[in-house]
Amino acid sequence: MTKSKGDSNINKYEIILISAILIVIAIIVSKSLISVSILDNPNVLDSYSASDSELLSTIEYYGFLNPSDNWYILRYNLTDGAIRYNFGSTNYNQSWFNRTNLNYTLFNEAYN
Repeated sequence: MTKSKGDSNINKYEIILISAILIVIAIIVSKSLISVSILDNPNVLDSYSASDSELLSTIEYYGFLNPSDNWYILRYNLTDGAIRYNFGSTNYNQSWFNRTNLNYTLFNEAYN
């Protein structure tokens, strides 16, 4: 099921996602896998808001947009707990439509 910005459940998803993102960032930082540019700006994702979400069997997808039309899609694998990202600056709608075929990587690889 795809949820849009106006759905009342989106706040619950945002809270869950922000918690998951903070955990992932803490793990990455603790393993020294994160780049200095991200450490210099720990609030790098603060300007993004949840836009779409979908659960497909064991994979959850979450789409985020910021006011500058930059976006990222987070893919969460319910089976192994892997969280991966794909960032972009144009064509969010096309990318969201094609989300299952995008290349997802770790945050520090996707953001750089």
